[in-house]
Formats: sequence, C-alpha cells, structure tokens
Amino acid sequence: VGVLADAGGQAAGVLLWPYRQDRLVLITPQGHALAQRASVAFAEVLDQAFVMLHAGSAIHTFTTNAAAALGRHLDVRIQVRSFEAVCRMVGAGVGIGLVPRGAALQVAGLSEPPVLVELGEPWAQRDLQICVRKGSVLTGFAAALVAHLRQDAGPTTA
Repeated sequence: VGVLADAGGQAAGVLLWPYRQDRLVLITPQGHALAQRASVAFAEVLDQAFVMLHAGSAIHTFTTNAAAALGRHLDVRIQVRSFEAVCRMVGAGVGIGLVPRGAALQVAGLSEPPVLVELGEPWAQRDLQICVRKGSVLTGFAAALVAHLRQDAGPTTA
C-alpha cells in the first residue's frame, strides 16, 4: 500500500484510486525578498540556496529533474529527513525550500515559521493516488487502511 503523486492515471502492476490533491509551494524565511511575492516561477529561484529532503527522496529527485529540464542545477545547502525539518531550517534562514502545501501547513509551533509563496508552475499541482500491487492479497489491517484512505479521499489544499 502506498500513496504516490502524478502517475498519470496509470502505473504498471498497481491498482490506483484517487486520494487527494496538493500543491508544491516555495517556502522562504520571513524578511526574504521572495517572501513579498504572491507567486514565483521555478526558474526565478534557481540561484537561491535550497534546503531539501535527502537525496533519493521523490521530491528531491523531482525538483532536481525540474531544474535540469531548465538546463540548471540546484544549490543544495543542506539535506534533511522531513518536511518539518525543511520548514525549521528555512524559518531559521538557512535557505529556501519546496514542500507540499499540506506539509507546510501542518508544521506548528515554529518560532520562525516560513512564508509560503505560490509556485507558478503547472507541475506544482499534484494529484495523489492510493496504490496497491495488482493481484496482492492484503492483510486485514492493510485492507482496512486502504478502505479508510479511500473513504477519507478528497481535495485538501489544491
């Protein structure tokens, strides 16, 4: 059982069900020049130092590929293990970050919360899907989890 982003409605060997929608947003420290903007293009921020999830994470790979498609690379200042850590590091002024809006809104209690800035890219909108390997027999707990996720499915922060 998993949740994946943007399989384009199909993925080999798995069953898919719509789950939620979320949007990637840029986060900046308070007082950063980009914090005053309502929206930015990805190409505009590529000269900035980034706080990223660890190499090998889906969002790290996706973001690196998006920069490469523009003929650029990311200046990754630090890599961390969670979206909360990205938000904490950005809030502390270490760099800027790219996180799902839902994750940024769930981080509470930060003394210096980051500022959310819309990312003006069509690929920033993510359609999340529940996936299960075709032909697999789920345990009772896994089947209950899938049923709960499917029942709870719906737009969150699109």
